[in-house]
Amino acid sequence: MHTMKVKTVAIVMFGALLLAGQRAVAGIPPEYRILDLGTLGGSPSRAHDINDQGQVVGWSYTADGTRHAFRTVPKMPIDPLRDDLGTLGGPDSEAWAINELGQVVGWSHNNDGFSRGFRTGANLPINPATDNLGTFGGTESAAYDINESGQAVGWAYNPQNKQRAFRTAANMPINPSTDDLGTLGGPDSVAQGINDDGRVVGWGRTTTDAFHAFLYTQEPTTDLGTLGGDFSIGFAINASGQIAGGSYTIPGASEHRAFLYHGGELRDLGTVGERWSWAEDINDEGLVVGHLSNTTGTPVAAFVWGDLDGDWEGDPGEMVDLNTLIPSGPGWDLRYAYAINNAGQIVGAGATPLGETHAYLLTPIPEPATLALLGTGGLAVILKRRSTK
Repeated sequence: MHTMKVKTVAIVMFGALLLAGQRAVAGIPPEYRILDLGTLGGSPSRAHDINDQGQVVGWSYTADGTRHAFRTVPKMPIDPLRDDLGTLGGPDSEAWAINELGQVVGWSHNNDGFSRGFRTGANLPINPATDNLGTFGGTESAAYDINESGQAVGWAYNPQNKQRAFRTAANMPINPSTDDLGTLGGPDSVAQGINDDGRVVGWGRTTTDAFHAFLYTQEPTTDLGTLGGDFSIGFAINASGQIAGGSYTIPGASEHRAFLYHGGELRDLGTVGERWSWAEDINDEGLVVGHLSNTTGTPVAAFVWGDLDGDWEGDPGEMVDLNTLIPSGPGWDLRYAYAINNAGQIVGAGATPLGETHAYLLTPIPEPATLALLGTGGLAVILKRRSTK
């Protein structure tokens, strides 16, 4: 009788693990455990990116009231003594992206008080002597993404102080003669994301003074259009060229929806309830994260979206409020989801149970690697008990 109970429990556990594995493969959002990443000594903090190892980057206020970039060790909270990346010589800095080598890009004030894009060495702090990316001849710049070869993208002012999107060569500063990606006909552009092939997404001003998302592979730049309004931004591009971003839906109004650009089509990802949506990142599996806003544009919740059957043929996908996928006990209020890695881990910012705004890390339950091990182990237990019966 006891042996039968043990066998039954093992089979049930394996079945549950198998079901969880099927949900993960199908792209159905799992439940998550949440880790408060803390701060550099002050408050608030925000997490902007995570690599596949689980290193998180973002910014936090320090104990002296300045804002500094941080980079954590994998899957661990912020350690103020270890993770503060410093600055380019001025008071503040922010980290916006990290690659698998641990190189970080963002912006920092320099000694003159101007903001400049930076790119660090692998797992090193900001070095003012080597990490300043420079400009196109203007006063300021910022870097928003980096790929595995060390190409950085962002914006830099030209001598007329117009914002121009840039893509650097691998591990090189901005070269005014080669790195300007141009515009969509107007004076300004900003690069927001890059994949390992060097394809770049962002936004540019058009000849009609609208702001449209773009894809830059080589000239001419592709205008991705909008969902009906006069403003759109491409924020992130994955390995297969899928692009996530946001667009206004009505001319002259700021109502907005998250979009996915795939196969030449700009798709409205919908929303949750009577709210607006905005996408911030996409992983290589096509899972999208972002935030939901109320009708005044104030972010109220983070979301995850996924195509459930992977065919990209008419399936609208499923957008889920991340607050419904975390344990109810901790009392978090997740407002932003800024990035998702290929393990399904999500980072962003939200209100803690004490009401402070902190960076967070969400990890799927169970983790994909753990799921595989537990599933194999569970099957081994069952087979062993059968063989010794």
